[in-house]
Amino acid sequence: FQYFIFLYIFWEMMKDCKQCSKRIIKHKAVLTCDLCDETKHPKCQLLSQSEARAISDSGRKWTCFECLFAALPIGATQTDLSGNNGSRSTKLITKIQCSSCRGWIYSPSNVQCYTCDGLVYRKYFRFEMGCLSCCEQNIPGYHVTAFELLSNTIDIYKVGTFNPYDLNHIFNTIKSSDDEISDGADHIERLGQLLTNCKYKQLKSFSAANTDKLLILGLNIRSLWKNFERIQEDISNFEKFDISCFNETNLQLSKCPNGIKDLILEGFHEPFISEPLRRSGKGGGLAIHVNRRVCNQEDIELLQCPRTSYAEYQLIKIHHLKGGDSTKIIGNIYRSPASNEGNFINELEAEILKQLSRHRKKQIVLVGDLNMNLLHYESSINYQNLIDTFSTSGLLQCVARPTRITDHSSPVLCVDTTA
Repeated sequence: FQYFIFLYIFWEMMKDCKQCSKRIIKHKAVLTCDLCDETKHPKCQLLSQSEARAISDSGRKWTCFECLFAALPIGATQTDLSGNNGSRSTKLITKIQCSSCRGWIYSPSNVQCYTCDGLVYRKYFRFEMGCLSCCEQNIPGYHVTAFELLSNTIDIYKVGTFNPYDLNHIFNTIKSSDDEISDGADHIERLGQLLTNCKYKQLKSFSAANTDKLLILGLNIRSLWKNFERIQEDISNFEKFDISCFNETNLQLSKCPNGIKDLILEGFHEPFISEPLRRSGKGGGLAIHVNRRVCNQEDIELLQCPRTSYAEYQLIKIHHLKGGDSTKIIGNIYRSPASNEGNFINELEAEILKQLSRHRKKQIVLVGDLNMNLLHYESSINYQNLIDTFSTSGLLQCVARPTRITDHSSPVLCVDTTA
């Protein structure tokens, strides 16, 4: 009989946690649920050893998470108890309804509105004005933009202009002698005038390119597959361009039923597709469509770009442009906003511009979206280095005005450089 008592005591001391199935150390605090009568590790229940010991020493009844979840309404609370190698996360997720959008908040870091006292997402919090819902109810015309209010008086051409070649700018007045000013003044003035002549124009206002000009379109498409039907419907405007460069296509050819054939535009050659660097296929990707009137398919050469980490690149060389003997190189670039700016510039100079230096006698056009606001050129060393890097390679920035205008920002995000 004593032998069985010893075995029973030994078995009680060697209990396993019913949640992680690991041994419970006998000298550690032990918690047994009053409802399911299962013993579990304090850490599996998101409790510290001191908290577990306090509960155990108090003699009070204790209920585990699993029994609590079973008793509460479905989805009222959730916890992440899964992890690698059997580990348990200590993150408790509480489900609360946002009083602004009526969506569900799972993060404990929600914010309380000053006006309605409701809990809201941080993105819907407007500080002293309260939450977004309160602003919409209490502030007339809350969503009206400055452009809508001042549509009769505002001049869209008065928004900021990027022009590092302005002769009157303080940067260009720092000279050691009058000779230096006179020697470079004409050249700098021509560059400044080129950027000043950068104008806004609607797509429908363009006329088809003739044999003397090369008309290139650069567009952040934000999913080529989703917007491809819209492009086809508006093909009369898109076919005016000789070359169309799309970035942030979010496109993986394996997901197209008929492969690249699904992406051929009327009047254009088979496109050149570069899939996003991310495995998810989102936040990147490039595509170049060349109009049939520009050249034959065999006259287009895809240049190999080195594998890079901070941006995506696409380069093509076009021979016998529009029936002539000229050759041009077209580049398409996309840099994610999350990519390090300094590392991108170093990579651009060391990899891409070094490769392009072999084609110095060719005219080069780079189009893309670098997500770098050049209106901050004077205050950002990275933006200054970017323009200097292009200039050293004989490339001139052609976009001088904001490429995306909202009621709170107007950044020059795109790059359009020629050599």
